[in-house]
Amino acid sequence: MAKQWRYLGGRTVLARSIAAFAGLGPICLVLREEEIGRHPRIEAQADLVVAGGAERAHSVRAGLEALVPLAPERVLIHDAARPLVPRETIRAVIAALDHGPAAAPGLVVTDALWRIEDGRVVEAPSRDGWCGRRRRRGSASTRSSPRIAITTGCLPPTTWPWRAPRGLRSRSCRVTRTI
Repeated sequence: MAKQWRYLGGRTVLARSIAAFAGLGPICLVLREEEIGRHPRIEAQADLVVAGGAERAHSVRAGLEALVPLAPERVLIHDAARPLVPRETIRAVIAALDHGPAAAPGLVVTDALWRIEDGRVVEAPSRDGWCGRRRRRGSASTRSSPRIAITTGCLPPTTWPWRAPRGLRSRSCRVTRTI
């Protein structure tokens, strides 16, 4: 069973993820084609339900294309298997979009960093300026963490493997992915 359909505290992981973004704008739920229609109560919580693609990038594109008629000013892309994203983190990502075309949350690195060569530690670089992507098991522990950093301008658009759909290409549309 895929993670998003498992139960966490009496609700599916997917239902919890949808609830985290409720009230912030239209929710486009991208599911595997064979999953559409299997969970009508959960699907009813979304404004749009569309079939994804073979790869994650194809699924993201399908969701973006479905949003074109709604012309949203901003789009947040969230992996449904990460249900414990705090509302403050979502708001911080949205606020960061006022300062750049993309934003993503990450955890400020607090662990020691070591560079290894031939099985030996050759350097312990400073952690200053480093931020790690939020990991699955890190989600619960970061619910009240003040060590979350938001970065803008994650990837220059020229490095994206595809272009945003025509209706979503503008200076007013900011696309981000929350983790």
